[in-house]
Parts: sequence; C-alpha cells; structure tokens
Amino acid sequence: MPYWPFPGQEPLCAHGYTEYDAEIACSAESSNSHLPPSPPQTTPSSLLSVAYNINFNGLGGEGDPSKPPGLASITALLTSLSPDFVFLSEVSRGCTQYPNGAETLAESLNMSYAYAVEFIMLSSYDLTPTQESSYNTECTSGNAILSKYPLTDIRETRFSSNCCMYGRRAGTRSAISALATLPSSAKISLHSTHLESGNEVEFLPAVFVRANQALELATHARTHAETNAAHSSIIGGDMNGPFRALDPFHLSFQYAGYTDAHQNLPASARRTAEGTHDTGFLQTLGLQTLDYIFVHPPEVSPR
Repeated sequence: MPYWPFPGQEPLCAHGYTEYDAEIACSAESSNSHLPPSPPQTTPSSLLSVAYNINFNGLGGEGDPSKPPGLASITALLTSLSPDFVFLSEVSRGCTQYPNGAETLAESLNMSYAYAVEFIMLSSYDLTPTQESSYNTECTSGNAILSKYPLTDIRETRFSSNCCMYGRRAGTRSAISALATLPSSAKISLHSTHLESGNEVEFLPAVFVRANQALELATHARTHAETNAAHSSIIGGDMNGPFRALDPFHLSFQYAGYTDAHQNLPASARRTAEGTHDTGFLQTLGLQTLDYIFVHPPEVSPR
C-alpha cells in the first residue's frame, strides 16, 4: 500500500507503480502565492536566468563536499545572484526530507514556481530506507521553474523518445513550460528540462535520444511562445550533453533557431558546478559542461 510521508501535501501522481513504466500519470503544480505583496512595477533593462541541477534538493551527494547537504547553500547562492528566472533539474518532492523542494526555494526567494514530475523515485531512491512492500509513490524527482514574475499557462512535455533507464524509477524524461508576464506586459516563454544521460551500459543511444528530445522541446517551446505572443523564449536545464556545440542535442536547438547563451565563453570557463569540475583534460575540452541555457531571439550575454 503506498504511503505519503507528508499527509498535508497533495499527491501529484496516480498510484500503483512499483517498477519502471514508460507511462505515468502525474499533475503539474504551480503557485504565485510566494511573490511579494508589491512585486516589481518596472521591467529591468536585463533579465538574469540561471540553470541549476540541485541534485535531489542538495541531498544527492554529488556537489561540493565543503558545502553542507540540503537546500541552505542552494538558497544562499540563488539569493546572492538574485535571478529573474531559475530552471531547476532533479528537484525532489514528497520524499522523506524536503517535502517540496520547488516550493521551499520559491518561498525563501519570494518567487513563483511551477513543478512537474519526471520520475517517481521508488523505494531504493527515497531518502530513508523503506520496506520493499511500501513504495513511497509520492517521492518524485522533476523539473521546476522559479520566477520573480507571475507564471501562467503551465504545461508539461513528456518526451516520446527515451532510452537507457537505470535504477528503480517510473517515468520518462520531460520538461515543464510556463509563461512569465513582466510589469511592462512583455511575456517570456520559459522551459525547464532534463535530457537523457544514458547509463552505465548504454551511452551512444542516449546521444541521439537527447537530440530527438531537444528537437521535440524546441518545437514545443516555439509553439508555446507564438501561442502566447511572447517576446522571447528561454530553455534551461541539465542537457547531459558533454560535447557542447558538437553534441547532437545542441544542433537540434540550433536548427530550431535557439542560441546557446554561453557560446562565446571559452571551454575552460564552462563547467557544471563548483567542486565537481575536472581541472585537467576533460575541463579543457569543455566536456564537464552539462547545464545550458538557450534563447530565442539571441539577445543575451553570459555571466
């Protein structure tokens, strides 16, 4: 019988998943309630976007070992940057610790948020061991968008092209989209995603699968922007593509008219995160770059 460690939290997913299943039924979640009572009245001359894989709410154990686990250091970093938009990957919800990572960050940062489940993390992935017969079907990992401005038209894209599953999880790679409306009434179409990584056995199939996923998302993003008469479209997240401009996923976004926001940075200046990048051969070639931001039209400068 499934259980919920947080009874006051609305379940997002249908029940009964105990093994990998390509089709899961989950609802997206969003809220503008954490925006300040008096939001910005003027649109700034520039907007700062951040793509951040928060590694299961900072508890996945792959970050800088000098930083404490959990959301505290993540919140501190985002507070210091004061971004307008944040594209989050590997956000946990309903697990034993941090029942709602997206909402917790949104509340701390006075931002709106939207969250969509990518995977139901079955018992071996919950943050406290559970009995094999009691799967926590509300322990999920997914993508989220944070915004200083109200979010509307929340949509989920669950990619039709997938491969290379690993671990005990149900679901497939996906993306979440939302529309941000600025004080000037300008609209920005936002999309947060987590593309195929491959696994210990399969690597090459993942390269081409994430290219298909990128093309599918880029097509959806352009439609979302056009439908809402958005002034621009931004795609951010963990693309899992270490080959930068030579990775097929990158070519898919380029083909769809999107520009890599950091394309002019030298390879040695690009890395996924402090504390995890290789300072030698791989980093020199830029092969530790996994998180990206793509924009259309390309009116951006890296920071």
